Amino acid sequence: MKKGALFLFLFLISSEQIFCSSLLYAKSDLLPCEKSDRIAMNYHVDYGVPRYKLIDSESFPKTNPSYDGYTIKGLTDISYKRSYDIKVGIRSFGSRACLFLAGVDVYFGFKDIDVLIDNKYPINSCEYSVIKNHENKHVKTYQRLLKRYSSSIGAIIYNRVKEMEPIVIDNPSSIDTATEEYVQSVKDFILSDPSLNNVEGEMLYEIEIQNNLLDSKEEYDMTRGYCSNW
Repeated sequence: MKKGALFLFLFLISSEQIFCSSLLYAKSDLLPCEKSDRIAMNYHVDYGVPRYKLIDSESFPKTNPSYDGYTIKGLTDISYKRSYDIKVGIRSFGSRACLFLAGVDVYFGFKDIDVLIDNKYPINSCEYSVIKNHENKHVKTYQRLLKRYSSSIGAIIYNRVKEMEPIVIDNPSSIDTATEEYVQSVKDFILSDPSLNNVEGEMLYEIEIQNNLLDSKEEYDMTRGYCSNW
């Protein structure tokens, strides 16, 4: 081994365990604890796949609007989620070590989409088909607007993680604990970005507006006329 060689250990933090691999760096253009501007950042958008479920409409988590005693007995139950896989690099120098952000994989979107339809309507009925088609409009609204905002969300997160500073560890025996704490600090740092909260809030607000239009009296009157066994 050449004198001055540096070891770089990459830790991938998941929800369950730490995966470790090692790389040998013969030389580096970075100072012992200098922030890297070559962070590997990837974002993955989950548009979700609808799962259609027949249940009693009395068990729906929320109720739809009612017009003249008529309501669509279907509901799209969906939530927006974001998660991370964070790679932390460790560069040793003497008896100390430097922890720095080496890479981030971000996952966001609508992983779970449950389309609930009242179980009083058989799958082959006109009413079931109309309700399913109506709820699919809601699903497409979520997916269409997520696609519109996804690049902005990814860019904001990337610009944010580039600002994350490295830290120095004086006691190498505490690296595991320090790594876990550093990963959490990265997550907190990303979440504290007001730009991210603003753009995601704007997306969800626009989704709400579009969904309200789909649940208008005009829309309900139109669906009501398709079938006779409501």
